[in-house]
Amino acid sequence: MAQKKFRPCPSCQEPNQVSRKTCSSCFAALSNNGKLKAKTGSLDRKWAEGVLKNRNAGRVVNSAHIAVKKLSALGYVPILFYARREKASGKWVADVMNHLTPTEDNLKILASMKKAYNFVLLKEGCRKCSRQKIFNYDAVTERRMNEVR
Repeated sequence: MAQKKFRPCPSCQEPNQVSRKTCSSCFAALSNNGKLKAKTGSLDRKWAEGVLKNRNAGRVVNSAHIAVKKLSALGYVPILFYARREKASGKWVADVMNHLTPTEDNLKILASMKKAYNFVLLKEGCRKCSRQKIFNYDAVTERRMNEVR
């Protein structure tokens, strides 16, 4: 039987199996795909300004939704978390895309995961949104229930 091959993570130097796409300790990307690196290099601030100017942000979100469906069809179990700014209040709101059937257990778990993601946004990710209040959302109706601080 052949031994498993390992390669070090570029950010933390932890050895990972060659077949892994993300580091098991720091969750950094392990991909060496040149096309992928070239494509992500072109997605800079200028690209984002052009998308927002031409009002194509919805298309990008729709393509992410299609990518989640494609991964589901291939046998993966994708859950995509993202945050968007509400137009009316200007606050950041966490949202989730998945392919799971909406059962009572799934909705409870995804609601708690969304709340945890919102916490991460406030503490680490979005420095601009660290001064705003966190709200609990009902998983079924998606309405704000109460304020958390």
